[in-house]
Amino acid sequence: MPAEPLPELSIVIVTWNAAAFIGACLDALETATASIPHEIIVVDNASPDDTPTLLLQQGFQEGTTVAPLRLVRNATNQGFARANNRGLALARAPFVLFLNPDTEPRPDSIRVLLDYLRAHPDVVAVGPKLVRPDGTIQGGAAGHDPSLRTLFNYAFALYHLSPTRFPGLWLARRQYRTDTPIHVDWVSGAALMTRREAAQRVGGWPEDRFLYIEDIAFCRRLREEGKIVCLPQAEIVHHIGQSVHAQGNRGIERNILGLDQDYRSRYGRAKTLLLHLLGSVAFGLRWMVAVLLGTRVPRGHSAPARLLWRTCTLTSLRCAWQTFTSWPERNEEHTKQ
Repeated sequence: MPAEPLPELSIVIVTWNAAAFIGACLDALETATASIPHEIIVVDNASPDDTPTLLLQQGFQEGTTVAPLRLVRNATNQGFARANNRGLALARAPFVLFLNPDTEPRPDSIRVLLDYLRAHPDVVAVGPKLVRPDGTIQGGAAGHDPSLRTLFNYAFALYHLSPTRFPGLWLARRQYRTDTPIHVDWVSGAALMTRREAAQRVGGWPEDRFLYIEDIAFCRRLREEGKIVCLPQAEIVHHIGQSVHAQGNRGIERNILGLDQDYRSRYGRAKTLLLHLLGSVAFGLRWMVAVLLGTRVPRGHSAPARLLWRTCTLTSLRCAWQTFTSWPERNEEHTKQ
């Protein structure tokens, strides 16, 4: 009996309490991958809801290494990065798409990403334009490494004036309104396609990051292998904020705490302090505008503007204070996470 041919694409999805939206994701994937030999590996982080049951009903199998639909259950919530690495270790295809369960790929989106990687051997990873269900562009789909320059450009909105001259931490939304590929430092872990062997060579996702900003750190590793590109012509719907809503303010805070961990892993005390102060200015200005204009939900975000920017501002200030007063203790705390 001939061996089953290897898939062209492995799709790794990490779930935690995803029962409400994993079905729509899988339905969209069925259409988007109709012409692509693929496998789907779902790594469930000990969901207390019906996610595993729903997946088994959808035909996913446990305890096998060859089925096109596979379910891996973690006994505990091991975090996004570690769960992705477990899926990466099981992937058989030359290309791997890491995909959030709260996404819905447009019919041609995955083909666009895959074809671009095939045609450009100097590119190691690609990501799509992310939009909300109403078509609003999500600004956090791609961007540039956190630095004094990118934070300053973001804080004072210079990246809106000239995104190429003043690159920001995130791309300006108008940059996505084109079919031209954009060279970036990172693409969102919500939908990130890369070469399997390259991802394995760099050690996979950084497992010291539990949730948030791990995609920036992962892409930093991948850049050792090649370029990273955002492809606006590939569009994926992202129901952004599902995990944030479940965690309340803590979900918003985790973004800033993730940045704090990233800063501390790369910079000294003074630079980390300055980056947090710049961040507090950036978020504080947006908080002030939200109060003055009565903005409800910022474009591309999911949380109310006042709550979002207030939480980001206060968390940045708290991180700045802790950097100033307890640098060694904070570094030790991050090492243990």
